[in-house]
Amino acid sequence: EFMSSPLNCIYFLVVVMICSFYLVNVFVAVILDRIYQEMGISLMTEDQRAWSDFQKTVQLYESVMHGAKPPDFNSSSARLILYHLVSHPMFDPFIICLITVNIAMMASQHTNQPDWWKDILLIADYIFLVCYTVEMLVKIIAYGGYKNYFKNKWNSFDAFDVFGSIVSLFLKSRQEGD
Repeated sequence: EFMSSPLNCIYFLVVVMICSFYLVNVFVAVILDRIYQEMGISLMTEDQRAWSDFQKTVQLYESVMHGAKPPDFNSSSARLILYHLVSHPMFDPFIICLITVNIAMMASQHTNQPDWWKDILLIADYIFLVCYTVEMLVKIIAYGGYKNYFKNKWNSFDAFDVFGSIVSLFLKSRQEGD
């Protein structure tokens, strides 16, 4: 009864119309922007384009550095080795693969699952937590301390996630112990 009410129908139509209108406008704007670029016509003045290019360069530099100060490259310290590790182009894709496998493991939970599967998922939770904690600690050391680490908002999110996972697993283990 609830799903067949006239208000739901009106809501659905309004949402579909507004979303469709918005997407068509975005699509047309992108197409027109591409056409203007091909024709050499720009909606920005030269000064605006120079400022936009400067801002893009600054954002690129900040994203590459992650707010980290690189160590002295003449030294052979552990920090230099860890900095090269976290700056390696394959480091982030490796962490993304870990996250993807972790999500797949979490998605495999279901009701009435056997005890052996619960044990596997719990062990996997601990393994992933150790991996994420090691990633966080390696980045903190590589970036020269927690202040540089937390300059990047993704690192702050990662730290929040790691601490939340630690608390969650701690509470889960206490609950199962009772």
